[in-house]
Amino acid sequence: MKKIVALLLSLLMLLPCLPALAEEAEPLTLDELTAFCDELLEEALSRGPVPGQETEEGDFIFDYGDFALFAGEKALTESTAVTAAEVRAYGDMRGISSGSSLETLLSAYPLDNENLRGSREEATLYISGILPETVNAAHALRDGSRVLVLQHTVYETEGEIAEISSVVYTLEANCVVAVRIQPAQEQVSLEEAQRRIDELARVQEEDDYTMYREAAPEPLSREDLTFDTVDFVSGTAEDLLALLGPAQSDSWEQDGAEYLRVMQWEGVQAIFQYDAQRRNPTLQLIQVYGDQLEGPRGLRVEDTMDSVMARFPRENELGVLYGDGEHAPYGRCDLRDDGAYLVYVADVEGAPVLLGVTVIYDRVADITLTY
Repeated sequence: MKKIVALLLSLLMLLPCLPALAEEAEPLTLDELTAFCDELLEEALSRGPVPGQETEEGDFIFDYGDFALFAGEKALTESTAVTAAEVRAYGDMRGISSGSSLETLLSAYPLDNENLRGSREEATLYISGILPETVNAAHALRDGSRVLVLQHTVYETEGEIAEISSVVYTLEANCVVAVRIQPAQEQVSLEEAQRRIDELARVQEEDDYTMYREAAPEPLSREDLTFDTVDFVSGTAEDLLALLGPAQSDSWEQDGAEYLRVMQWEGVQAIFQYDAQRRNPTLQLIQVYGDQLEGPRGLRVEDTMDSVMARFPRENELGVLYGDGEHAPYGRCDLRDDGAYLVYVADVEGAPVLLGVTVIYDRVADITLTY
């Protein structure tokens, strides 16, 4: 009962996940990075000395638990030049720390690419400025809807040299797990700097993959009913075999005058219904309980509960989320001892298709589409 009450209270405190887009954040600056490193140095000196540990690169790391500093000398002093910093529980210059969501991170910086359009592997979020003037850019490495690394970079020039500074965010399940701040990270020629910016511009033009990010999401619809490239309504066993490779098990069961074909891969199960001649298959159920496939609107196993709910209308926090709870389209949220069960229903030519999402301790455990 205590778990249910705690989860209920956390749900009631949830705020909309997407930021207001009207107030755009300012670009990153080298002065901002340097000032923050100076702040961390002052904080470190106030806590007292810690032993510096030499790194493979030949500098020294001073670990204070909630943050760490890197420098080229064995002891920290007021005149130490901090070469890099890592923050954990200690928020960075824009309040980002371990545990911050991807949406919080995106809202802290400029964003010219609202849906992170690009390839499945990467996206350029913005490029601002033209060399030899200061250039700001942001680039994400990802696995589909799962952002793995997001880097904001500043290119500042002096003569024929460009000095590069950056802050690099590492994420797991679209939550920040590490932040590395690197003022004056490296110096390159203007030609090399332009080459890197040109590569970001090339990625910026790609349009093979977009993430689902809407401030006012619509109800689940026919167009959402996919797992990666497989359409639930028209998908075949051959489509899944082409996507996932040979099945670990592939069995047939007679169901009256018809047949059911049950196929399983690691973390994925699919059930097809065939006629009496084992023809005319219809995909009846697909369940994903591993992190191999993306479901409707980019849902993934291990996503947080709030990130799931943010992709659909939410007129209420619990119970019926939208619609009447009986006739498609509708959504609802039912609490369980260890989490919740989310249901979103779409109408497909008069037949309801159910998207079920099991959440255990705030993380998606499985995603199911079924008639």
